[in-house]
Amino acid sequence: MKRRDINDGFTTCSACREIKPVTEFGVRVSRWDGLSPTCKVCLNKKSKELRAANKIQKPERVKTPRNEFNRSLASKQQKKQYSKKKYHDRKASGLCTMCPNPPRPAIDGHSRCDEHLRRCNESARRTSKPQTKESRKAYWGAITSEVLTAYGGVCKCCGESEPILLTIDHVYNDGKKHRQEGIKSHSFYLWLRRHGYPQDRFQCLCFNCNMGKYRNGGVCPHEESARKLFLVSNA
Repeated sequence: MKRRDINDGFTTCSACREIKPVTEFGVRVSRWDGLSPTCKVCLNKKSKELRAANKIQKPERVKTPRNEFNRSLASKQQKKQYSKKKYHDRKASGLCTMCPNPPRPAIDGHSRCDEHLRRCNESARRTSKPQTKESRKAYWGAITSEVLTAYGGVCKCCGESEPILLTIDHVYNDGKKHRQEGIKSHSFYLWLRRHGYPQDRFQCLCFNCNMGKYRNGGVCPHEESARKLFLVSNA
């Protein structure tokens, strides 16, 4: 690039080729002389020409006719109605309402599968207000007391009545299958409450009887001892 000569405060414009004072040029810090190669008059002239050209080329705004607007609005309403119908059909069929096709089965008592329910719970935990340890303990304590009371509040095997020693047992030893469906920990007690505390599949046991039943092949050692005693006495 050929450098311009600056003599006594004058330099040549690269557009009109006229020699002008340096005060007629803008600042360009990236250049060696710190001046714009084009004078201010030429720059203003070029800017006006560009603005005029862009104004001519700019297309006029076309207003959407009222009938087309109504058609687009009706299309949106139809999509909304279709989405609601799809939601209710899936919910009635026991399928997840948020899965893409093909949908997965929903968890019993919910309208979503285990994956979308987990995501929903995580999102709720992130956005909800933080709870204190005492409030969470009081809430789950009330739920536990309500569930245990619904099942008698006493161990069905040994008669233990201390609430802190009691739990809910699966009568048919199908707790693993229940947990695989995503129903475990505190959500199990909520599931029991939602389903009206079914009495045929669940019972109240103390932790000793519950663990003894698990380690003894599904039969509480108390029941086994009583059965053996009954057989010996009747022999």
